[in-house]
Amino acid sequence: MLPSTILGLVLLIVVLLPGAAHIKVRQLRWPVRDVSPLWESLRLITISVVADALALALLGLCRVGAPGSTPDVGALVREPGPYARSHYVSLLWWSLALLLAAVCGAAWCGTERATRLAARLPFVGRYVPEGEHPSRVSAWWQAFNEWPEARVQVGCLLEDGAYWSGWLRSYSNRVSDDAERELVLGGPLYYRPPGAAVEAELPDTGAVILSARRITAITITYVMPPAPTSPGPSPSP
Repeated sequence: MLPSTILGLVLLIVVLLPGAAHIKVRQLRWPVRDVSPLWESLRLITISVVADALALALLGLCRVGAPGSTPDVGALVREPGPYARSHYVSLLWWSLALLLAAVCGAAWCGTERATRLAARLPFVGRYVPEGEHPSRVSAWWQAFNEWPEARVQVGCLLEDGAYWSGWLRSYSNRVSDDAERELVLGGPLYYRPPGAAVEAELPDTGAVILSARRITAITITYVMPPAPTSPGPSPSP
């Protein structure tokens, strides 16, 4: 049931902000799966509750270390009105700080770096894989992320025989391998018309958007960055 007052609605949104930030960050990097509204709501609530609880635990640690500089939770519970009126500035700043900590912490836990770090922990690592299982990602995502440190050069053969080639700029990260997806190639772009034998560079074109509906084959080349060279010994005088 939704809150019946504006204040209750604002509090609900604030409480659920950490879960929303976590899910949004994961959607920017990992494939987006189609799940039921019930499962998505449970995920949002669970992540938010855990993040908010950790933020309150952080407040408890700060209370133990610096009792004079933190809000008195006991007094706030016993006399919420008088305490809030006399300490509203401190309560406001601490509320904003705890909300920021919960949102930033939940968002960071949704990054790829946090996933790799959790996978290396002694006890947590067995339950946190470093990458998504192949059954939970699309063929595009598997191929484009085979070597995360490499640049990806893509060639696309279209159904009419035309061919496009360029650097991968972005692509739809949906899990389903359907025709309702697009990928964006950046320059330098090379194009070979249908029936032609040689591709030519398009100097005045910065990007091209290709629909999966028209793509029949994709070639991928991984270009590794150059290894850093260590300076050699300086010549002796």
